[in-house]
Amino acid sequence: MSTSGVFVLDVKGKVLISRNYRGDVDMSVIDKFMPMLMEREEEGLVSPILQCNGVTFAYIKYNNLYRMPTSGERERDTRPATQSALTGPRALRPTNKQTMKHLS
Repeated sequence: MSTSGVFVLDVKGKVLISRNYRGDVDMSVIDKFMPMLMEREEEGLVSPILQCNGVTFAYIKYNNLYRMPTSGERERDTRPATQSALTGPRALRPTNKQTMKHLS
């Protein structure tokens, strides 16, 4: 995933600096960020990465400023998963004891 744009916002959500690099994300999408962040904070589901309508916001709050690259949704990768992705160290493992016995 590559950066589509970069924004710097104040604590009220006002855009101080913005730059659109690829043109695949509408610049008005930033207007949805602050209400979405406030809603998540009220629910206790704060995360540094938010997604809305195919746009990913990855933000850092520092000195009362939000610094944030955005990324738009591009064509999905439809290639099948590789064998290493299915059997690597982070692959899901069965928890059923009988299944585990067969794997040993």
